[in-house]
Amino acid sequence: MNNKLKVVIRVGIVSLICAALVVGYFLYLNNKNSKPKDQDEQLTEAEIIETTDFDKNYPESPRAVVKWYNRIATVIYNNDLGDVKLEEVGEQERKLLDDDLLKLNPEKDFYKRLEAEMKENQERQRSIVSSEVCESSDITYKTVNGYDCAYVYAYYFGKEGNNFTRTYQKFCLRKDKQDRWKILTFEKVPQEETPFSV
Repeated sequence: MNNKLKVVIRVGIVSLICAALVVGYFLYLNNKNSKPKDQDEQLTEAEIIETTDFDKNYPESPRAVVKWYNRIATVIYNNDLGDVKLEEVGEQERKLLDDDLLKLNPEKDFYKRLEAEMKENQERQRSIVSSEVCESSDITYKTVNGYDCAYVYAYYFGKEGNNFTRTYQKFCLRKDKQDRWKILTFEKVPQEETPFSV
C-alpha cells in the first residue's frame, strides 16, 4: 500500500470520527434542552395525595396530620379527583385515621358514603374554598385512658351556590403503637370554642 493511499484512509477515518463527534454532540444538546412532556406538567393535588407515601413519610405532628386530612377532604369534597380514583385518595385518608375509627367505618361503607357526599355536593354546588389549621401553640395535649391525645382545631371556608359558610371542627388525635398521631374523632364546634377569631 503506497503512502498516498494510507494518507487518504487516515484522513477518511479522522473525518468520520469528527463527523460522528459533531452529530453526537448535537444529539446530546438537543436531548438535554428538551424535557419529556411529563416533566413539564405539574401534578394535580389529587396526584400529589395519591403518590405520597405515608408508610415511609408519615406526618410528624398532630397539626401536620390534620393539614393532610384537610387536603384530602378538600379534593374529595370538591370532586377534584381528575384521573385519580376515589379509592386511591380515600385509601390515603384512611391511613390518617385511628384503628377504632376505621372499625366504625368499614371500607365498603366508607366509599359509599364518600360517593354519596360527592354527588350531593355537586347537586348543591358545595365546595371548600379554603381551610386552616390552628397553630401548634393552640393544640392541647392530654393523657386519656393511658393514651397520648392531642386536640386540634380546623376552620373551613365553604361555598354553597352563591352563599359562603364558615365551619369549625375539633379533632382528637391519638398516638398509636408506632408513635403516629391518628385521627380518633372530629366534631363541629362553635367558633367561640376555637382559637380562631372572626
